[in-house]
Amino acid sequence: SSATLSVSTSTFANYSAGSDGVGVDQDGTATVTACTFSGNTAASEGGAMDNKGTLTKMTNSTLYSNSAVSDGGGIANSGSATIVNCTFTANDVTLGRSGVYGGGIYDVTVAATLFKTIVAGNTRGPSSSTSPNDVAGTLASSSGYNLFGTGGSGGLTSGTNGNQVGVSNP
Repeated sequence: SSATLSVSTSTFANYSAGSDGVGVDQDGTATVTACTFSGNTAASEGGAMDNKGTLTKMTNSTLYSNSAVSDGGGIANSGSATIVNCTFTANDVTLGRSGVYGGGIYDVTVAATLFKTIVAGNTRGPSSSTSPNDVAGTLASSSGYNLFGTGGSGGLTSGTNGNQVGVSNP
């Protein structure tokens, strides 16, 4: 919806959605603080969250073991987003969209900004897949102090703004 949403200290676990964004599917403005999204499955995009509006800030949250069919196993983002001190791991996209997946983060249209965030150990393909796929799309170049696995870093490079890219065993 296009309303304002604020969620804190909540757990969204083992849910499924026939379409997008199992835990949060929002087109308005949202703030997410100290939340856990785990074991959720979306029939389309955004296994844990689908953001088409403004994600003012996602802070101190974990997106673990979520899945989506088309894109964004952890989060599908096509709005503006600031993500701080979060972890995206063990999320998966099963089919992808036109060869693009985003096992952890699928980011298109507006580049999300990440700070002090871990995006590693996410995959693409069937649930037993081991094909690394952490980020699809481009993240804001001002993003800093993040750790990315071997499955893509949204165009960020190791050493720039304190980012670590291509870490095989975080």
